[in-house]
Amino acid sequence: MKEFRITVRCELLPDVHAKILRIEHALGRELADLLAGLLDGTSPHYIHPPGPGSPIGKCGVCGSKITATVKEVEIDAKS
Repeated sequence: MKEFRITVRCELLPDVHAKILRIEHALGRELADLLAGLLDGTSPHYIHPPGPGSPIGKCGVCGSKITATVKEVEIDAKS
């Protein structure tokens, strides 16, 4: 069984300020990539890209820039 995982990390403290989101494999890689781009502010879907005063693309704890990456992983069917 597979799923996509979006890892969101703060660039200042990536091992402390981080979250992993699980996306069902059936929803597809395209959706996972879309969500990752919306979270870190890199999505081409913004009419007005997030700027310096926007909370989008910033760590909710310290305000540093964040990155969101997508990875397809094999998961144990029992979990």
